[in-house]
Order: sequence, then structure tokens, then C-alpha cells
Amino acid sequence: MSNHKKSITVTRAERRRQWYAHVEACRQSSQTQRAYCECHQLGYASFQRWCRIVRDDERGSGATSTSGSTAFIPVAVVDDARDHRPGVCISLPSGARIDGISAGNVDVALALAAAL
Repeated sequence: MSNHKKSITVTRAERRRQWYAHVEACRQSSQTQRAYCECHQLGYASFQRWCRIVRDDERGSGATSTSGSTAFIPVAVVDDARDHRPGVCISLPSGARIDGISAGNVDVALALAAAL
């Protein structure tokens, strides 16, 4: 009798479907993400990565690459004579706008933009 274990090959598409299902199941559960991962024997860091991927896909963003690192996004510089406020302004595709961004609050503005 052979002692070889059968290897299971999972395609990228299958793996993606499995992770999407886990992310959705966790959302529907009353568990914290960490508790869900422990219960389903999932790596917490991997689960967090897939949560970001799912979130970005749902938003139609391309701001996060599959490696989880931040990517460049298109920026347009507009000189609008009607609206001169100090600092930088971010206008999102949804129509939301973040005004008055300066060196002192750029981290807050980026966190807010990521949450929108």
C-alpha cells in the first residue's frame, strides 16, 4: 500500500471563489474576522488581504494591486478660477470631495478617501 498523499490542485479562479465566499460568510456572521479565521483555520493576514481585494473589486477601484501594495491612480490638475481654497482637493468619482488637504492632515485625508 502506498503512503503517498494525493495533491489537490486548486486553480486561481477556484481559490478566488473560495476566498470571496469566506469574506462574504464572515460579513454575514456575528463573528469578528479573527474569530472567523480561527474557526475556519484561515490565516488572518491572508484573510485581511482578500478582504482588501474583495472591497476594491466591489468598488471598481484599481487602487490596490493583487500583491496588496498601493498602486498609482490617475490625477487631473484643474485650474478652476471660481474655487480657490487653500490646500489640495480630492474629487472622487462618486462626486465626494475632500477640500483643504495640507501637509499636516494628508494622512487623515488619505484614510478618508480609502474609506469612501
